[in-house]
Amino acid sequence: NPFFRPALVWWSYCNTCFFNIYNAVITAIAAGCSKMNEISNKIGEETSVCATYIKNLIMLGIVKKESPYGEKSSRKTIYSIEDNMFRFWYQFVPENTSLISRGATELETLAECGSLFHCEKKHFYIFARTGFTKGCMDRAAEMGNVTLVTYDDMLKAE
Repeated sequence: NPFFRPALVWWSYCNTCFFNIYNAVITAIAAGCSKMNEISNKIGEETSVCATYIKNLIMLGIVKKESPYGEKSSRKTIYSIEDNMFRFWYQFVPENTSLISRGATELETLAECGSLFHCEKKHFYIFARTGFTKGCMDRAAEMGNVTLVTYDDMLKAE
């Protein structure tokens, strides 16, 4: 997956261009801050400064602004991440950068996350639309407790 290869463009782009206030704003929103004062408190900037950056992120289609119907007060306005790619990136990638940086595979990550659940027997299911790489299939066979399911497999099961 190109999003998880540190040498590729997207990773480099996020690690250089967004290490500034835009990154802080998006990170705050992804972390659950949805009101202007929550976002500005989280990033340590004045509300007026934060509002300018949020306005730019809205114009770029990264953040969306929602206000309750019929409300005249902007105090009830909430902000969320509009772009699905950014939402995914900022919710999951930062907390897993060490795994990604060391080149951990999805199976290793899954097994590591599975260690949080104290079950005698664990079995993992991995779904993919188009299929799996040979390396992934080999590793799943090696692990023995992984079932790889493609979209075609799901259609055949109906």
